[in-house]
Amino acid sequence: MEHRGYYLEKVYFILTCGEVFLPFEESIRELQKAGISVEVLLAEEVLEEDKLIPGPGVEQMLQALYVTDHGAIAKALQEAKRAVLGYRHSQNMSEGFAGIRYILESPEGTPAEYFERVFRRYAGLPWSILETEHCYVRESCEEDVEAFYGIYKKPEVTRYTEGLYEHAVSERAYIREYIEKVYAYFEFGIWTVVLKESGEIIGRAGLSVREGFEEPELGYVFGVPWQGKGLAKEVCEGILKYAKEELEMTKLQVLIQMGNEASVGLAHRLGFEKKEELEVEGKLHIRMLLEL
Repeated sequence: MEHRGYYLEKVYFILTCGEVFLPFEESIRELQKAGISVEVLLAEEVLEEDKLIPGPGVEQMLQALYVTDHGAIAKALQEAKRAVLGYRHSQNMSEGFAGIRYILESPEGTPAEYFERVFRRYAGLPWSILETEHCYVRESCEEDVEAFYGIYKKPEVTRYTEGLYEHAVSERAYIREYIEKVYAYFEFGIWTVVLKESGEIIGRAGLSVREGFEEPELGYVFGVPWQGKGLAKEVCEGILKYAKEELEMTKLQVLIQMGNEASVGLAHRLGFEKKEELEVEGKLHIRMLLEL
């Protein structure tokens, strides 16, 4: 399941006055440059016409994101199950945006990718995270589960990492919950790695927060056929860059089960340094740190 373009087709800006429209000018140019159409409407006119869902057809509306600084309109759109991005500024601080999943407060220079990601979250579509020379990294989805079982069935993979649920239905339920509670809250997590050349899912890699530790943690699992080819290092280097530049993280850790020399070697090549040995969930691990 790989899609490198934009699912979002149109963005409606429903704003209280022309003045609050100005900070979006650069974003609108970027949206149009990305092939996403834009329509700007005054909230007063929308309310007068009692037409909260603009657009000629249902199909177009389903691919739309609505940006508004008007609380009542935001609520009505939410009740209509539309993708809504609230805009809070100095003139509407008292507006009610309760329940709106995404609120924008500093819109200047907001990239088209941000609007796309907000729309994807409402639509239940995975975020595209990053791209390396040979791979795509994106959020996981239920459809990935079959490929995960193919990767994890190898004893070389599960020797040093936790396996999947015995039944696929349980693993799918776990992925659904992970999307809702981890991706949506942290906006990062363990992602799916896809090989560009074939579209195959070759592993999982990403960032997590482990209870009891201060630093976020880099994690990675790659299928046996794709090990030893430099792909894990390539993908992890991309994730480290993403952690620093996009998530503004300053330090990461890895926890590697004792005996997993291949993983220790990869961590060393990525720049991690050993700090200590400690027991985690009843097994001895090596803890390594990296300053980004």
